[in-house]
Amino acid sequence: VPKNKSIFFMGIHSIAEQNIYSWETIEEMRKRPGNVMFGFPKTKAEYDDWYKKVYTNTEKACLKKVLKKYKGTDWEPIINERISELSK
Repeated sequence: VPKNKSIFFMGIHSIAEQNIYSWETIEEMRKRPGNVMFGFPKTKAEYDDWYKKVYTNTEKACLKKVLKKYKGTDWEPIINERISELSK
């Protein structure tokens, strides 16, 4: 286990990088005539909360899967600590 190193989560990297769910993209989609959108937040504050929840839940799910592979190794307590942080 690397000393003084963080675990970096890259589970939704492609979504974040392509701005598929950026607030600006949602706003542009909303402006298109006749476009009906379901399940997307209506305000920037709602979007920020929604995105954080999606990101957090995805990271936790990935860590729980990884934990099965690294159970009994030096990584186990580090992974469990991060899962605990995300569960707060």
